[in-house]
Amino acid sequence: MPEESPARRRGRPPAGAREAILGAAIELIREQGLAALTTREVASRAAVSEASVFYHFQDKAGLLEQVVLAGLTPLKALGPG
Repeated sequence: MPEESPARRRGRPPAGAREAILGAAIELIREQGLAALTTREVASRAAVSEASVFYHFQDKAGLLEQVVLAGLTPLKALGPG
């Protein structure tokens, strides 16, 4: 007898989903490049629904903006120099 997948939840995504999505996007860009990035693949890698990507980032451009900002954070810690 095949296993049934758990029912999809409606409403707010689970806690930690935003960070998981952002991390998945960064990993996928490193592995496959920016041109190959899709919200569907990001959602799959983050183990969330594709709707969660749009809930947290509005669109792919919003997700990419946050990826860039996450990359700049370590540079800000270096301070003026």
